[in-house]
Formats: sequence, structure tokens, C-alpha cells
Amino acid sequence: MKPIKRFSKGYHLLRLWVKFTLGKLFYRRLEVRGLEKIDQNKPIILAPNHQNALIDALIVAISLKQQPVFLARADIFEKDFIQAILRFLRMLPVYRIRDGFDSLKKNEAIFDQCVNYLGDKNTLILFPEGNHGERRHFRPLKKGLGRIAFEAEKKHNFELGLQIIPIGIDYQDYRKFRGRASIRIGDPIEMSSLRDRYEENPQKGLRNLNLLITKGIEPYMIEIPWMDHYDVIMDIRSVYGEQYHLKIGGSPGKDLLSRFDSHKKLIDKLGKVVEENPVRIIEIGSKITDYFNNLKKLNLRDHVIMKAPYSASGLAFKSFLLLLGFPFFVYGLINNYLIFKIPEHFTLTKIKDPQFRSSIAYTMAFVALLPVLYTIQTVLVALFTRGWWIPLLYLASLIPSGLFAINYSFWFKKLRARWKFYLLTLKNNQELKSLSDQRKIIIDSLDDLTA
Repeated sequence: MKPIKRFSKGYHLLRLWVKFTLGKLFYRRLEVRGLEKIDQNKPIILAPNHQNALIDALIVAISLKQQPVFLARADIFEKDFIQAILRFLRMLPVYRIRDGFDSLKKNEAIFDQCVNYLGDKNTLILFPEGNHGERRHFRPLKKGLGRIAFEAEKKHNFELGLQIIPIGIDYQDYRKFRGRASIRIGDPIEMSSLRDRYEENPQKGLRNLNLLITKGIEPYMIEIPWMDHYDVIMDIRSVYGEQYHLKIGGSPGKDLLSRFDSHKKLIDKLGKVVEENPVRIIEIGSKITDYFNNLKKLNLRDHVIMKAPYSASGLAFKSFLLLLGFPFFVYGLINNYLIFKIPEHFTLTKIKDPQFRSSIAYTMAFVALLPVLYTIQTVLVALFTRGWWIPLLYLASLIPSGLFAINYSFWFKKLRARWKFYLLTLKNNQELKSLSDQRKIIIDSLDDLTA
């Protein structure tokens, strides 16, 4: 297997496209903190937590100046043309027991390549957990990263200067198009500091490195280790997270990293309650479950209750604005419908693993469909119009109109729900009143719990 080049012009151009389409279009917001901790003149292994399949690798890669090499599970390399694509994307296969015991021997050659890349001061991205998982919990680490790191240093008499850099990735929602994501980069781990421990006992050195990686990543990810209470804590985050953020002095703006810090503090407080008095968490969890069930009966979302009350004049004004924007919504929808619907239908019907859905949806929509369909549509416009500026103007309008159509659908759903709340209030609906009372009781209980 030929080694991957240090720099590829084709990869550079592709990354620019991915940086635009993933970081600006697929995600509404992507925030990165700590890039200054990465020294481009040193060999580096980036070690992120792993929750969202290919997207995890992509959002880290587009945040870097380097062209990193990735390790990915071997079963996706089976077909020759896919293998060629993945090699172009700077990916190498890692074999697991499920790939066949004999296949594990191939890892030796892959690991040797990685050691050589590090010797040339390249950057690797390795997920120390080895696989992705839906829950926001840092799983036990595999030995692959540590093995490659120690082999690289040992080959250079522990004078290579290799650094392991922990990275925490967090998503507002794994599956949500136009969602939000953040990356936080931790302090580098100097491999040379582990030399004595490794030479004394290699297994002890590997365990110590994994412990340092775990301690390096956990402060920069949402970590909920209390599995028996995981769902309750996530429910509390969804109902109380924003109010707790404001309660402790957080900004009402859209700073993801500030909200992340608030949620970390909230989870720490809830963790202490779980350890000292888990009955209180169970009681609040039961109230939230009842509250969610009653929301479902009225087909409402929590944010509608949280933002209430609403005025007729305010709702009427927003309705007027939506009416003015309707022609632009129709234009954007018609010109982007297939890009929206084909990936959505395919991922919901064909992809069983929820963590793969956003990766497949992004690849289908923005790497495959968008360039092809936009080209075809623009050529058709050019054939039926005169003047070069009309198709050019049409092409320039496609992405903004598509984003407007997506946002318009969000605005419409929110406004419809708020009108429903307002009309139910006029009718003095008792179920709605009960919902508002339930929410107040939950918030008061959580205020006491986190005081």
C-alpha cells in the first residue's frame, strides 16, 4: 500500500468545499476553541471523543491547517473504488476481530505507516474509544492510539517530540440539519514524559497514557457517567439548561461554548445529587416524564411553554412577515427540494444507526447531489434564457434561497405552535394551564436542587 502524501492539492480543494458546506450550511454554527494549542511543527495525534460517525472526523479536519491522516474501520474499504476514494480522503483501514482473526495481522503494516507519518511530523486523527456511541459518555479506550504513539517515540529514542492532543466535540443534536456543534481542544500530552513508565512496564505506560487522554477529553465534552439516570439528566438539560445558563450569569446570546460551560456545571451539580440522594433525581424525572406526555397530547414542544405568553399583535406581525416571505420560500423549496428530500428519505428508511444518518445525509446532499443538480438546473436555465448574467444570477441564488426555505419552515412551525398556544389560552384550556403549572413546579424544584 503506497504511503499517503504529506500534502495533496486535490484534498486541499475538497476540504475548502467541505469547510463551506459542512461548517456553514449543514451546521448553522460551528465554534472552535483552543487551536493555538496545536503546534504545526511537531508530530501530533489528535484524540477526539467519538459520537457522530464520519462527521466527527470532518469537523475536526476542516478546523485544522494541516492535512491529517485518519484511521477508519476496515469494512468500509472492501470495494476497490471506495478504497481509492478513502485513500484520497487520507484514510487508512484498521482491522478488528469481526473482520476475521487473520485480518488483524494487516494492522502491523498500517501501524508501521502511522509511525512513519509521525516520524515525518505529520498529524494523525485517531478516536481513542475505537467506535462511536450515541450516549454522551466517554467509553473505555482502546490500545491502538497508545501503541502507535509509543512505537513512534521508541523508534526515535523518545526524542521525536510527539504530542497527543485531547479534543472534545459536542453537538446540539446529532441528527439535526442546521444544528450547532462545538470543538474544544485540550492541553497537549507530551509523550516524552511517559518514557520511564513505559520502559519500566509497557502495559503500565499504555494504561497511564489512556488515563491522561481520558482526563484530557472529559472536561471538554458533555460527560454523563451515571447510566441509570442518564435519560433523566438529559431531560433536565432540555427543560432547564437554558434557564440555568441565565441563572448563573450566562449571556442570552448564541455563544455555544458559554452554554457548554453552563451545562457542564449543571451536570456536575446533578451528579452530586445522584450520588448523595438519587431519589430526588428520580422524583423530578417522573415529573418531567408526565410533563412530556402531556405536551405530546397537545402536540406542543417545551420551548413553546417556556417562551409564553404571546401577544396577538406580535403573532400577527410575524405572520405578516411570513406571508411576505412565502414566494421566496416556494422558490427556494422548488430549486432545492431533491437535495432536501432524497437524503432525508434515504437515511430514515435505510440507515438503522442514528449516528450514521447525519454523515450519510451530509455526503449525499452536499458532496453528491448539490453540485450535480445545481449544474443541471443552471444549464437548463441557460438553454432557455438569453444573456450570460441570468444563469449566473440563478446559480448564485440557489444556496441562499435553499437556506431561506429551511429557515422559513422552522419559523412557520414555531409560529404555528405559538398561535395554537395563544388560541388555547383564549379558550381557557385546562390542559394547557396544567402544562404551564407543571413546568413551573419542575423549574422551581430544579432551582432548589441546584441552589
